[in-house]
Amino acid sequence: MPARIRRFRLLALAGPLLALVPLLSGVPAVAADPVSGTASLAVSKAQVTYGGHIGLTGSVASDPSCQGGREVDLQGREPGDPSWSVLAVHTTASDGTFGFYRQPEHTSSYRVRLPAHITGQASCATVASASVRSAVRARVRLTLSPNPVDAGACATIKAQVAPSEAGTNVTLERKGPSGWQTMATETLDSSSRASITRCYHWAQIGQEALRALWPRQDLLNTAGAETATLGVVRAKWMHTIDRLAGGRNIAVAVAGGGRYLYERADGVPHAPASNEKLLQSMALLNAVGSQYRIRTRVASASVSGGVVRRNLWILGRGDPSVGRKAIAALASGVAAAGIHRVRRVMGSTNFFSHDWWAHGWKSFFPSDEVGLPTALTYRDNLVRGVNVRDPERRAAIALTKALRRRGVAVSRKPGEGTPAPHLHAIARIKSVPLENLLAAQNFQSVNFYAEVLGKLLGEIRSGRPGTIAKGAAAIRAFAAAHGVSVAAHDSSGLSYANRVTAAGMVRLLGVAERAPWGTALTSTLPWPGHGTLEGRLFGVPMRAKTGTLVNVSALSGWLKLTRTGQWARFSILSSGFAAWKAKDIEDAIVRTLWRYGR
Repeated sequence: MPARIRRFRLLALAGPLLALVPLLSGVPAVAADPVSGTASLAVSKAQVTYGGHIGLTGSVASDPSCQGGREVDLQGREPGDPSWSVLAVHTTASDGTFGFYRQPEHTSSYRVRLPAHITGQASCATVASASVRSAVRARVRLTLSPNPVDAGACATIKAQVAPSEAGTNVTLERKGPSGWQTMATETLDSSSRASITRCYHWAQIGQEALRALWPRQDLLNTAGAETATLGVVRAKWMHTIDRLAGGRNIAVAVAGGGRYLYERADGVPHAPASNEKLLQSMALLNAVGSQYRIRTRVASASVSGGVVRRNLWILGRGDPSVGRKAIAALASGVAAAGIHRVRRVMGSTNFFSHDWWAHGWKSFFPSDEVGLPTALTYRDNLVRGVNVRDPERRAAIALTKALRRRGVAVSRKPGEGTPAPHLHAIARIKSVPLENLLAAQNFQSVNFYAEVLGKLLGEIRSGRPGTIAKGAAAIRAFAAAHGVSVAAHDSSGLSYANRVTAAGMVRLLGVAERAPWGTALTSTLPWPGHGTLEGRLFGVPMRAKTGTLVNVSALSGWLKLTRTGQWARFSILSSGFAAWKAKDIEDAIVRTLWRYGR
């Protein structure tokens, strides 16, 4: 047999033998192409608050030999990351499912990747899922301390944001009638915290809804917010005043810094008694200013060669303080003008009416409580403690005597009446500034001064003659111009028909605080241990006007609060029980406010 043929047969026999070698050796055959498949991934929550958990589950769909026991790499990528990072590695279950449990810090995208894998039966190709996304909301914690908070005190409102957002802003809000309103926008510190202090007052007693909002300021976290409710309650000192006034017809209003600090029945009208003088003082100061001086003149129609051939008139214009010194000064002025003879001295009666009554007065008030309020007064229009009806004639008598002492002859008896127009002034004097007259009025609550100056106020506003009713109308007009309704029938407060509320009084005291004459008004009021506050409220820093009628009491003014150092406006009005008891309650309320109010 030729040699070439023998070699072919050997090669032909070798082929089947080589093919049997793997089978005989126990090594399995490997498919030429890897087994492909698909992977799915789902996230349990599309958005979670920081600190919460998400589940990432999926499965691989492939030949059964490429499903179970395969490595699964969970990959993640935060916004701004250029590449994917491996977060965890698990193994598929026998059915190809898998799952991961995460507590994410930031918003991230996720996918899984199953690397290529060779099993005993197959070569498994690399499989990857599509990506899914879960947003992480910033966690905001809102803390209120104390809660509840006393009205008049302050609470700390704290916000903390996680994960750390140091250097970004958090907004602190309160819920108002029209929705959320910004109280402050604060920058988070290095601990991702921010806080403000908010003080609460009487008008805010109740529940206040608050919110801390972290607006989205980067791509890592979405906006977060938390709400909380703060309770604002009456302070202990407020309950004390409630108890003091409880069961009685007492109105209380206290304000400071533009806010109410306390109120009780403050919209109920009460007779203000001599607190009416406080209203009259405000209206007068507002009309003419604190330095206004009231003139009193001596005048005549004809003077020739040092002789007054007709009557010499004393013309009063509402100075309640005219007395011996004033008359002496007028006499000296007449003598200094070269006058040596006068026909007769007369007191003018026409600048004010001689009305001596107001609605709400008791029948005995003109005789016992207030002198006749005239434009020309003399020594409080009293003679040996009795109110007189002819003070102008008595002023004329006094000037006649004073002239004679200075060598000026006076021919006829003095009298009173209505002067002719166009008189020529010979001498004049001026009162002390209005501020001083009001101090004399308010310090001892002088009804006579109040009604004389009230008529002056009426004359200034409505023209001659000045009357009690015109003065009361001017008080009403002043109050109404500042949004306060009062019922005023006089200027002294003797009328039981006068009405004002504690809230109205405090509002007008606030007007006075802002007015250029406010300090002057305060200076006219008594302080503890002095004037009408004699024997009361020693040691309390305050200025206030008292008021007393039968079963009526009032106390209104300014009080310095110990806790804040702030001057507060207050008004306490009461009726229906004994004034002495009302004053005890007033004093207890004022002391409570002084020590604890804020």
